[in-house]
Amino acid sequence: MELTPNAKFPDMKQFLLASFFASLLAIAVQAQITITPEISTNIFEGVHPNATTDLPIHIAVTNNSSDTVQLKWLRKVNGDCPVGWKTQVCDNNLCYNFNVSSNINPAIGLDAPFILKPVETFDNFILHIWPGTSEGCCAIDIDFYDLKDTSVVAATAQFEVSVDMPNCFVGTEETSPLSLRVFPNP
Repeated sequence: MELTPNAKFPDMKQFLLASFFASLLAIAVQAQITITPEISTNIFEGVHPNATTDLPIHIAVTNNSSDTVQLKWLRKVNGDCPVGWKTQVCDNNLCYNFNVSSNINPAIGLDAPFILKPVETFDNFILHIWPGTSEGCCAIDIDFYDLKDTSVVAATAQFEVSVDMPNCFVGTEETSPLSLRVFPNP
């Protein structure tokens, strides 16, 4: 049997069509959830942290679709936070323990979807920063996934936090001042 170039065309056409619809689905999933603000820069000055200091940061999560959505969130600490810092997430179900990084975790028996009704905004999603007695900076992301497809991030909330370090720029490398020596010295 001899294959002609047209013999593979229907397979390629089906592949391209399937890829197109998969891309549209991914865009639709991402567009149905919005975070406000998407990037939250928080500079806490004059805090003088102690063992009971709690610095809550509020964001709003909106379901833009006409369907109820069930969301999984996943907290990720990017880089090194100062020693002793803890973070805690509160959604419309409850405030989770410091060691809980997601509202869906079968390994610990946790299955508490963050549910939003059609065009609902939940404006009290909170990331608590408990800096202990340490000042410093930290970057934390919370990714949101639709439980219908947890392989695609629907939205991400980015938190940049500085506690009593006014010259700290979270997410960038700090550079030392330029040192210049000129020879010969007359």
